[in-house]
Amino acid sequence: MIETAGANWTVTRDSSQRSDEVTIGSSLLRIGLTPRLEAQAGWTPLGIQHVRDRLSGRSSNRSGTGDVTLGLIYGLTGANGPIALQTFVSLPTGGSAIGAGDWGAGARLPIAFSLPGSSLQVALTPEVDAAVNASGSGRHLAYGGAVGIGLPLSAALNLGADVAVVRDEDPEGAATHETSGFSLAWQESANTQFDFGGIVGLNRTSPDVGLYFGIAHRF
Repeated sequence: MIETAGANWTVTRDSSQRSDEVTIGSSLLRIGLTPRLEAQAGWTPLGIQHVRDRLSGRSSNRSGTGDVTLGLIYGLTGANGPIALQTFVSLPTGGSAIGAGDWGAGARLPIAFSLPGSSLQVALTPEVDAAVNASGSGRHLAYGGAVGIGLPLSAALNLGADVAVVRDEDPEGAATHETSGFSLAWQESANTQFDFGGIVGLNRTSPDVGLYFGIAHRF
């Protein structure tokens, strides 16, 4: 399966500047190795960052490729079971615009289940990372998770909403990022799905708003 975000736009503002970041073609290749084990490889071919100083009006632009991410996900409760373990490592292959500058790693524990007597689906994803420092060298602890719900609107449409909280212990300034997201998935056929969605920041240390659209296709 290939999952590709055609475009992803994120805006972050504070009292001194506004930053717009657009990524094009961010893709994740997923290959089933066994009924329980899946290998993953992700890469962003183009990222564009536009920063404008809100006091002087001056702006700057940078562009480049993103880092490569490699990972494995294993079904702890059987093939397509409700609990899995995902591990990943990011390699510093990207440029200065959207690349982290050093290697990072992390682990997630995706959990999904349906509420009894309801069509609502609930997803929990706790996560812990060795995240790259903002300086581009070295790593620090980041941890948190997301909780989301999915509501089937029809056989082909699914509406989703989630809240994510991540504590980032960066040595240049620790912060807690809080966001709320929404999504609409349209399964056009048995093997193809289109996704539309966005995020809204819930506190000052989070991106203000983001929008994306993408496509997933199973071969």
